[in-house]
Amino acid sequence: MPRHAHENRRRAGELWLSLDNGHKTFYNVLPRGTQEAPAQPTGDAMADESPVTVIARFTPTPETSGRLRELLEGMVAPTRAEAGCHFYNLFAAQGDGAEFVLLECYEDSSALEAHRVSTHYKNYRAQLPDLLAAPISVTVLAPVDALN
Repeated sequence: MPRHAHENRRRAGELWLSLDNGHKTFYNVLPRGTQEAPAQPTGDAMADESPVTVIARFTPTPETSGRLRELLEGMVAPTRAEAGCHFYNLFAAQGDGAEFVLLECYEDSSALEAHRVSTHYKNYRAQLPDLLAAPISVTVLAPVDALN
């Protein structure tokens, strides 16, 4: 069963490598002022070539909610245009709207990695630290019984 992102501490605003369930690689960005330590990688990162689904949860500060929403909305069209993207859907939590959730699916781990090295992804990640109240919660999933 997939586990959530490791909560290790490192310098705020850096992209850092962590592993989910010992075989999926993902990156995290932390709010300014948060200190993170490097994650301890184990296993064969991204060896699986089946579809990869990602759930990412973002918690903005009260004053940055609108800016974070605009930034996330700006990622939708260019990401959906990527060759390996099956879907890239943005949601807001019902109620106070204090949380945004991205539900993403890619053809395979190579398509996910291509997304993470794209210019639009790098630009978006550079802007995140000032908009977050808490570290992004990321879960990377492998299909067990899923419809396409």
